[in-house]
Amino acid sequence: MKYQKNRPLKYSVIVGLLIIVPALWAGDIDLTTVTPGNVRPALTTIFSKLSTGLEAPAIVFSQPGKSSVIFWTQYNAPDLANGAKRFQGLPAVGLALGLSPTIIVAGQLSAGRWQEESLNAIGLFLGYCWGESAKPNQVICGLNHIKGPRDFHFRDLSLGYLKLFRKGEWNLSLAGTAHLTQAWIHVTDNADPDDNYKTSMKIDLGLLRFDLSRNVGSHLKIGGGLAFTQRSVSGIISFMGYI
Repeated sequence: MKYQKNRPLKYSVIVGLLIIVPALWAGDIDLTTVTPGNVRPALTTIFSKLSTGLEAPAIVFSQPGKSSVIFWTQYNAPDLANGAKRFQGLPAVGLALGLSPTIIVAGQLSAGRWQEESLNAIGLFLGYCWGESAKPNQVICGLNHIKGPRDFHFRDLSLGYLKLFRKGEWNLSLAGTAHLTQAWIHVTDNADPDDNYKTSMKIDLGLLRFDLSRNVGSHLKIGGGLAFTQRSVSGIISFMGYI
């Protein structure tokens, strides 16, 4: 009886987190003042932050061995070393399904801004788990697309390895991911038309991530972590509920 009474409250907390957290912050990407000769360094920094924000949180893949429906929300604060500046991260919500004790599939939605226009991101992930239950290994592949206005389109194909250590209510994960990114942009807002340009660019990135999460009751997890790329250091907060 006690479990049945608490169940609606737990689900209400999950739903509340999914609704409130993504509304707190949305990133803003602006290349108006970046000249064509400097666009690659600028995009490398932006892509580093985008790839971090678009990764499915490690907290989702800390549930190996259980066939579950998993809900999550996360927010990353990019570039902790230098300040967020114009781009403040991509809040995200997602849903994952444990198809078997070794396979997890997931989908994620994110939102951001590009020169005062909305960006929408969708991601798909597949995780495969093996090894000891207390120290499992996982391979995770993902595909993310950001598309909104006609002048910005971003694609990120990722492949990563995650090592998870579980002890009691705590989960520690270490992950390394390769990101193959490409973007198509068209800058049209410069006062001088000669400064406007259209280009596409491929940039390969490496990401190293450390996450720590804790079980809160029987259906919730809260976690946080740090992610490092060539151009950014990000802090991540994640919430997950599962049934």
